[in-house]
Amino acid sequence: MKVLLGTDGSIYSRLAEVVVEKLLPPDASVTVVMSVPAPNLMATALEPISPFAAAEQATEAWDEGKRAAADIAADAAQRLAEKGLQTESLVLEGDPVANIRHFAEENGYDLIAIGSHGQTGLLSLLMGSVAKGLAHEAPCSVLIARIDQEAEPEAALQSLKAKAGLRIVLGYDGTDGARHALARTRALASGCERIIVVVAEPVDAIPAGIDPEIFARTYEYDRERGDQLASNAVAELQGLCPDVRGETDLGRGAEVLTQKAREHAADLIILGSGRHGAVERFLLGSVSSAVVGSAPCAVLLVRERIADIQSP
Repeated sequence: MKVLLGTDGSIYSRLAEVVVEKLLPPDASVTVVMSVPAPNLMATALEPISPFAAAEQATEAWDEGKRAAADIAADAAQRLAEKGLQTESLVLEGDPVANIRHFAEENGYDLIAIGSHGQTGLLSLLMGSVAKGLAHEAPCSVLIARIDQEAEPEAALQSLKAKAGLRIVLGYDGTDGARHALARTRALASGCERIIVVVAEPVDAIPAGIDPEIFARTYEYDRERGDQLASNAVAELQGLCPDVRGETDLGRGAEVLTQKAREHAADLIILGSGRHGAVERFLLGSVSSAVVGSAPCAVLLVRERIADIQSP
């Protein structure tokens, strides 16, 4: 597995680093990247000594920024190498979302991992963060490391580092996307302490003109189907980690997944996801978007690589 880990040196990037370290198999390779602004953008942030000195100041600031970024990326790569992973580090220039997206696609990466500060409200609605930009535009699976809003970042980092294995909530509904998520979970199960397969059954109002008894029987059939889906997924994961269980619950998919993550003190939610268009990005209509915006832990959005979809 080829992983591209985006970092900015923050504690949230360290969280992504630790999740990657604990989750990946020993034969995985990790490229740690940090993106720095282009020189022209660097210049706009400076107060020039004189008009003639502006270009020189920008160049010096850019060179210093690249050196600092190279050190940050190299330090992260070294920490992962000490855990047995194959690593390298590099610096990219320009917009981090575009840089990481293009680099991952051009070089055939299977997973992009990045930390998220977990902003809510207007910042979340406008999708301004790098993590959310990649969640919707990445050409492959995306792991977004985040913590509960009420948690202290440093305490969360130390707690995660101390764990021998991760607790995972797998969202499952039997669709192709869910099957891909299940397959990825199987591949990563050796780094897990517990896997909870969660099937969410939506609660709908009784349609007008439908006999309540008929609706009740239909709902009971759906509930049994949900239980069967969870049972089948558990059977595929059984024996791959110490504790595998399935749960079916009522409610909206995103709400059920985040609630189950809290109940089980999960470290990671895994679910299938596609690439979204502009309208979906703005309206936050999908389950994956809602989970990314509200999860109390890291989220792994599993999707096929663009190259795999386009190949015959």
